[in-house]
Amino acid sequence: MVIDADGTVNPCCYWSAYGNLNPACGNLNETPLLEIWNGPVYQNLRRNMAKGDLAAAGCARCLSLRQGNVMGLQYDPDADREAPAVSPYAKNLQLLREEIAGGAAVLQARPTVVSLTASYACNFRCIHCYQDAARDTRLRREAAIDEVLALMPVLDQIIPGGGEPLLHPLWRRFFNDSGLSANPYLQLSITTNASLVSDEVLAGLARFKRLALNVSLDGGSKAVFETVRRNGRWEQVVGNIDRMIALARLKGPPSFVSVTMSVMKANFLDIPNLVEFAAQRGIPFGLSPVVSMPVDQSLTCFNDPAAETAGWRDALREAETRFASSSPRAPEGPPQHTHFGVVAQCVPWKILDQRHEPVEGVVPERILRNCWKQFGREVLVGFFPVDGGRLQECRYYAPLIDGRYRVSLPEGEYALGFFPRNLYASPLPSYRVRVVRSGEGVRLETIRLPLPGASALKAVRAAFGRILPDSSKRVLKRLLARS
Repeated sequence: MVIDADGTVNPCCYWSAYGNLNPACGNLNETPLLEIWNGPVYQNLRRNMAKGDLAAAGCARCLSLRQGNVMGLQYDPDADREAPAVSPYAKNLQLLREEIAGGAAVLQARPTVVSLTASYACNFRCIHCYQDAARDTRLRREAAIDEVLALMPVLDQIIPGGGEPLLHPLWRRFFNDSGLSANPYLQLSITTNASLVSDEVLAGLARFKRLALNVSLDGGSKAVFETVRRNGRWEQVVGNIDRMIALARLKGPPSFVSVTMSVMKANFLDIPNLVEFAAQRGIPFGLSPVVSMPVDQSLTCFNDPAAETAGWRDALREAETRFASSSPRAPEGPPQHTHFGVVAQCVPWKILDQRHEPVEGVVPERILRNCWKQFGREVLVGFFPVDGGRLQECRYYAPLIDGRYRVSLPEGEYALGFFPRNLYASPLPSYRVRVVRSGEGVRLETIRLPLPGASALKAVRAAFGRILPDSSKRVLKRLLARS
């Protein structure tokens, strides 16, 4: 169970990401936790999982499965030594196994893995952070956190989320006052930027039987790390990673430390260095492609595709080579080489086969004023290819500077959208352009489609064949009302 700071509850972190558009299970600001746990979305998931129908369950496109990760019931095998089960942890585990084996859609057993993001507060300002526009977001319902903490005796894992979780007083208190005597099996799994790993934090971590400590590194070299993770200091973070590794090794398996990279334009060429960093320390690494927002860092959206993807294939080959030749200390586990294939699959390489021409355009004054009023001066223009009358994903973008933009496009028709970099790209259905090649080069033609305002959002939904994210729907409605 993954609980976001806005109250949204999902079964896992892949549920509504990487091409998945599954509905949320509920909102903890509005509904008690255990009602969500046995609500309609969870019931549908369990029912179809029991039948082996991943598509109907919402998991057919799971990125974790594509990366080759082991997916199964997570628990401490030492609990099986309780015969009969005595502790709340072992009793809940036994009940969960029985109910899942019986195909139950409504469970009496409680959740065993909970990720809780109490707020988005963070001391870094990473260039790709999708939470940047909502730094102050926090769970509103006071009883919500108490409902999570009440699960501690039966949880296999608690996962503090962020923002930066070590910045939040809740987790600093929890490390020292977690009442582990009620659940000696509890594993702490945390993703941190590793800038706040003090002696006190390490002492708190050492109290847990099992640790899964992941560091969002986003670079394998000082220059790239400090470019992407603004406010971060490479030497400090690396030193703290090494201290965490020493703690995990002192505790022994299954405790571990890993590093991950959110792969984007700014660090793609640094993937080999991340692999080398992990191999030198004998720790796992992970690669999470940035595929939606911000579009100026997305692996699927370009201003000049040939220039921006230069060297990407070579970087992946070099990373695979370094991984294959890494020292015997390289960790056992899932086949990490699949990470490279998943990243490669996210890049729309086929667009490189098309001929692109640089074009310049001017945004009409009325739309420009509306954009500035809505978003401020830092606005991006998104270009959504129109194929057979249907809008495709946003594949091109350009910064909007003084009402003008410059972008490299192939011939064809495009719907335009306007948005800040930290929101999903959304098109205006009534504003399109066409790139036309002529003997003297290319020209850009503006197409205005007179759509009634009341039906505009419906037209966008129909064109995409899906519902836009709520944040984009609200923005789109306001823009349409003024255009």
